Amino acid sequence: MSAMMGSRVQGGAGILFYHRIAPEITGLPAPGLNVTPSQFRLQMEGLLERGFHPVSLQELLDLHASGRPFPGRAVAVTFDDAFAGVHRWAVPVLERLGIPATIFLVTRYAGSVQPMHFDMWGMTHHAQAPTETWRSMTWEECREAESTGLITVGCHTHAHDNYTGQPEAFRTDLAAAREEFQKNLGGPRRLFAVPYGNPSLGQVDRGLLTIAREEGMACALTTTLGLVRPGASPFGWPRLEVVEQDTGATLAAKVEGWYNWMGAVKNAVHRVAPW
Repeated sequence: MSAMMGSRVQGGAGILFYHRIAPEITGLPAPGLNVTPSQFRLQMEGLLERGFHPVSLQELLDLHASGRPFPGRAVAVTFDDAFAGVHRWAVPVLERLGIPATIFLVTRYAGSVQPMHFDMWGMTHHAQAPTETWRSMTWEECREAESTGLITVGCHTHAHDNYTGQPEAFRTDLAAAREEFQKNLGGPRRLFAVPYGNPSLGQVDRGLLTIAREEGMACALTTTLGLVRPGASPFGWPRLEVVEQDTGATLAAKVEGWYNWMGAVKNAVHRVAPW
């Protein structure tokens, strides 16, 4: 499907979200929620070749706050969980192509030598797999990424739990994350993505989004699949999941809104067979 078909959401913007960037490892099953480095490079090059306009998440927020329109074919790149492979394999590609991005860090795991508890592939295979394929970025890697001038490290909570129905635990978690950012990166981080983050699956509710605003966050991105519509509150902005099978052409179609129907299908599948 060609991006030349045109956008189905006039004035909207697409926020892509990735998780792991890592090569496949001989003798092990493919890492979960992964895009290989070579495919990631082709995806980014494919969007640029098709005339898309990479912007930072902060730029989208600034435009929203001022009431100004998003640029035509605007697309922002984000990474949830801050896997070390993002620093090793994705950041050099972004730097070479001049594409800004936001990496959402789980502060509890920054620099940890243990796999992150929500990463089932890492929990199962960390003894056999290179550490860059499953560990979190370190604070030093966060600083190195930000030194490019293109990367911003945002908040993905301290513990990466599902806080639906637990507002005070969520508030406490954000305070812990804020303290870690202050200590290690010299200040709080206001860009925020909700862990798990799909309201339709009961992973985030309006109360948590309100607390994120009260605690000083500038946004609270979800994993609802869709485009950011002009005027919509950034506390609940949807995103577009990227998978290994995506090409420049399919990502172009996603950012133009031609795959919005996938959100409802994915939610239905997870309700029948959650994993």
